[in-house]
Amino acid sequence: MKRAWMTVVAVALVAGCNNMSGDPGAAKDPKAADPKGASAAVDKKVPQGSDYFEARKNGKTYVLGSVDSLKSFGQDVLPAKTQTFTDIDPLGDPVVIEATDDATLARLKKEYQGQHKK
Repeated sequence: MKRAWMTVVAVALVAGCNNMSGDPGAAKDPKAADPKGASAAVDKKVPQGSDYFEARKNGKTYVLGSVDSLKSFGQDVLPAKTQTFTDIDPLGDPVVIEATDDATLARLKKEYQGQHKK
């Protein structure tokens, strides 16, 4: 299981590194970089030049705001500060958002809500 999770993280990181142009709209879709779908558990979207990752684990969606947080998550280490929401997911699943600071929490929550309309 750990090896598969590390593969998912590695694929997501490679897909993110493919966007070196500085244009957030040029982000590569991790599913396109991995046609077998091994990266389906990690979804990388890049809003306005900032990192945004979603990962599912144990019935929860984790929203992470940096590559370092994603790497740590792949090793079963959560960011030092997170906040859990039970009212923002359309299906009612818990959403754990990285809360390194107020601005990061607000950015990630807004992006999640924008992509997952109720």
